[in-house]
Amino acid sequence: RSSDLLDSQGMQAPSGYEVPDMPSGLDVFRRVPYSFILPELVLGCWVWILVAATRVWIPLTQGWVMYVSVGAFGLSLLLLMIYLFGLHKRHASFWRVVDVIYHGITAMFYLSAAVLQANATIVCGDDIPNNCNNQDRKS
Repeated sequence: RSSDLLDSQGMQAPSGYEVPDMPSGLDVFRRVPYSFILPELVLGCWVWILVAATRVWIPLTQGWVMYVSVGAFGLSLLLLMIYLFGLHKRHASFWRVVDVIYHGITAMFYLSAAVLQANATIVCGDDIPNNCNNQDRKS
């Protein structure tokens, strides 16, 4: 029958495969990949601090890097809270997709921010106060 053929063509896990539960509470810190959210927050905050303390000042570049680091920090913190409080338990498959999409987009944004920051550093060269410090420029 054609309905049996259509049912068998969808993406399905093998019959012996069991999808692991998503952790909640403190189990989030004990299971990979969820345990990487805390280092992600620490490193994201570190990027935020380093960009704020840099002497390279190109507004468009610095604005994008700060947007990416602060936005990723806030969304990662929100995702961690959702996992810690177990708000994802009702629709676990939806949250798996959200997690994958979020981390994929965040990785692309961080890569673009890193390229822009590296370019700004190269453009400024060794003469940072004269080439890239916005306070020394005359309007």
